[in-house]
Amino acid sequence: MAKLEYFIHKLPKGLVKGFGEHLANSPRQKDLVLGQLMELVLLGITDKAVLYDKLYPGKPLHEKQIRNLRSDLLQRLLDFLVEEELRLSPDREVLLAKALNRYGITEHFPALAQKMEDQLSKMGKGIFTAESWAALTYEIEQNKFQEDGRKGIDFPRIIAGYEEAFVLRVLYLAMSWQSHRAIVGDSSTYESVLLPVVLEQIKAGRFVDFPLVELHYHVFLTMQNTSHDASFFEARRLIRTQVSVMEAGSLKELYQALIYYSIQKTNQGHVDFTLEVYTLYLEMLDCGLIGTHDMNPFHFKNIVTSGLKLGKFSEVSAFIGMYGILLNDKYREHCLRYAHGLLHYYQQEYQQAERLLNHVLNDFEDPFLGIDARSYLMQIYYETKDDIGMESMPDAFRKFLKRHKKISRARLKFYEEFIRFYQRLVRLKPGNDAQLEKLRSDVLDNPYSAARSWLLGKIGEEAGGSR
Repeated sequence: MAKLEYFIHKLPKGLVKGFGEHLANSPRQKDLVLGQLMELVLLGITDKAVLYDKLYPGKPLHEKQIRNLRSDLLQRLLDFLVEEELRLSPDREVLLAKALNRYGITEHFPALAQKMEDQLSKMGKGIFTAESWAALTYEIEQNKFQEDGRKGIDFPRIIAGYEEAFVLRVLYLAMSWQSHRAIVGDSSTYESVLLPVVLEQIKAGRFVDFPLVELHYHVFLTMQNTSHDASFFEARRLIRTQVSVMEAGSLKELYQALIYYSIQKTNQGHVDFTLEVYTLYLEMLDCGLIGTHDMNPFHFKNIVTSGLKLGKFSEVSAFIGMYGILLNDKYREHCLRYAHGLLHYYQQEYQQAERLLNHVLNDFEDPFLGIDARSYLMQIYYETKDDIGMESMPDAFRKFLKRHKKISRARLKFYEEFIRFYQRLVRLKPGNDAQLEKLRSDVLDNPYSAARSWLLGKIGEEAGGSR
């Protein structure tokens, strides 16, 4: 069920709301059904039988029909994103042809053209003529809107005249797509005819006096890969200056993007970014972006983990006591046991940590809590020389990962690599320096492993003979 749910939940709320209104205002009966389906997905309902019963009460489950509806909803959402960008451009005809061609929806051209006509007419922007639509169709058929599609169009001049709000919107849509791609492990990209030119203008200093544009630009760069540390720290500087002027929802999304970048860096062994994770979360708390009326268990876990890795035991203990009560009832017990288990673990109180972490192994509300608990238990078994635990837990962990289909490919690889390196570590032959050095080299060359810093620390201890 991954793509549709992840996509709808990750997109900005304003965009999802606009899409819902778009479906609700459609004269097509099927669009009304799709709108109902989206509302059910937003409520977290994923079971096919329950979805079908909500949409068609009393009727027997028709799996193919519900599958087709889900597929149609995802496609309509894609179309909507295309239209969102098209509505913003003065060169709508060119953009429409480019978008239709790139997204491979040429066969839907007449229907989409009519929708665009209606929308633009309502906005008072005028409508396309029949001749212009015919010309566009011809251009698409001739495949002219490829890499050379900009000839004769002064895009830089057009962009330079845009208002700040439009440039922000182009970046915003591109960032939404990037978030979707990161979460579901999708290889697709958001191909905007305007985005490359917007980026060129920003690089050229066109918006140097617009801190909001600069902020979004640097956050956008951090979303591409983890080689943009300079942009990360520039965004860190800029975001502090924009707290008082930005809408809370947008500010929260930018903070979360920076946190995600920091977590990626720590997972790759850059332990100095642990402080960035912790500090960014504290800023979100101070701004009231999280922890006002409730506490997301994902944020709760990350704050606890990053703080403990920094040795801030008293601060984290106070945080658990203050914000634990804001966790949803169905998550609270296991989240608190996990948090207190980590508090004991990082203070090397392994017996108490093991007891508490064992209680969350089968948390069916949040399987990711059980995943991280297993990772820490494996480390505890190594620290306490528990041979039975070191031998049995890795295989049990693998089986657990395979059972849970919600885990993304990237996250699955992250833990599978840890299990593989862990088993090599516990099976090292004493005095075999070549085997030890090979393990160290492999861990260093592979940034995709949980507990990478812990693994390197234990390998160092083995090399020093401290085990």
